[in-house]
Amino acid sequence: MSTVTGNKWMAPPALVPQTLQPFQFEANPMQKIAFGVTAFFIWLLYSRLQDFVFYLHLPAINMALAILLMIVTGNIRNISKFASSKWIAALTLWMFAAVPFSIWHGGAIDTVVNVWLKAVLVYCVVSSTLVTPRYGTRLLTIAAFGILCGAVIGTFAGGTKAQDRVGELNLRFADANEFAQVLLIGMCLMLGYSATPGRFGLSKIVAYGGVIFMLVSFFRTGSRGGFIGLITVVVYVLIKESVAVKAGMLVLVAIVTICVVMFLPSSVKQRYVNLFGGSENPNDIASVAAAGSVEGRQYLLRQSLLITARHPIFGVGAGLFAVAENSVAVQGGKARGAWHETHNMYTQVSSENGIPACIFFIAAILAAFRSLNRVVSLGKDTKDPMILEASRTAYWIRLALLGVASSGLFLSIAYSNELQVLIAFAMGLHYSVNSYLQYSQSQPAAIQSGPPARAEFAYKKPVRPSWTNA
Repeated sequence: MSTVTGNKWMAPPALVPQTLQPFQFEANPMQKIAFGVTAFFIWLLYSRLQDFVFYLHLPAINMALAILLMIVTGNIRNISKFASSKWIAALTLWMFAAVPFSIWHGGAIDTVVNVWLKAVLVYCVVSSTLVTPRYGTRLLTIAAFGILCGAVIGTFAGGTKAQDRVGELNLRFADANEFAQVLLIGMCLMLGYSATPGRFGLSKIVAYGGVIFMLVSFFRTGSRGGFIGLITVVVYVLIKESVAVKAGMLVLVAIVTICVVMFLPSSVKQRYVNLFGGSENPNDIASVAAAGSVEGRQYLLRQSLLITARHPIFGVGAGLFAVAENSVAVQGGKARGAWHETHNMYTQVSSENGIPACIFFIAAILAAFRSLNRVVSLGKDTKDPMILEASRTAYWIRLALLGVASSGLFLSIAYSNELQVLIAFAMGLHYSVNSYLQYSQSQPAAIQSGPPARAEFAYKKPVRPSWTNA
């Protein structure tokens, strides 16, 4: 049984032979190059540095090279072995099948090809590249610091948007809601970076400073959907973690609350107040705008459910909810519709692609959670340092995915790259851990630090890593 010491999992020194030699479980040279290209793409995706040199088309070039390497290395064969892949494939085929039944064929096929298929390619490249468990930790680090870089750009160069809400510099995360979601992912991954053994001194200070900076930027977005995701993550940690961590979390919540009350613009602060049905001044312009936004979200939710009921099999077409909602509103006697997205990624899929598509979508997310749970649970039964590292990484990816899945109840992010990246993290890490276990058990002469973890991923209750004193 491994011992938890602070935020680091390690076997007691007396139980670890000093002659311990790790398994030589490494990627081949081409796979290493493929991982480097994918890692650079993840950095570009989140850091947004290419917004300053957009004319170079770096993400497109990088993705094309990553796809080529995925084919050359043979990593593409791994994709069919991932649990989420069959659901994503089923969803993709259903979205294409729904095009002839959509209210605007051209608009639907454009969303499927130019938005959804790009996200699927990101899923394929990232998941197939994680051929060793250690790559999961490295990619987590790259994504965390990439998001921190994007947060700095968004805060200082992005300026303020409507109603004093902060967004990104360019179109990718210019929407404050999507920017908040990315920041939530970044905070979870940065905490995962800080909890990795070997992080001391300056690296921890930078990591915690990054979390605080992203948290401040997060609140400045005024995203209530993102705030729901943050609350979900905090509650999960409060329930699962130790007393010391709970106390630290409560102190952090108190400090953040004071900062929100004192320093946020009134228009942004009022958005959070209205989330709980209150208002400092009902006649204030900011209060009226925030209240109207809440009513608008409730209206869009009702309309998305109504459109789902009217088109339960194939929906109205990918990306066409706003068009369909306008038609329903006009038929109901209104001058025009809201012309807005659903603000709920689950009804976004059901109303635009039908209930079967929504089932496939949810199944892909649940498969990712199951895979992460199984990797986390392996940390209980082994002293193998690579499995322990993978288990810690899976914990923080799972926390980020939990935040996205909950904030998705209030955000239209079903077709986003960010969701597919997290699912890809889960699938790739699960597969690489399984490959490592099969390899380690086939090496009878190798020296192990304890009983090997089970190669079969029979489900058992996940064990949470502690980040006390992290």
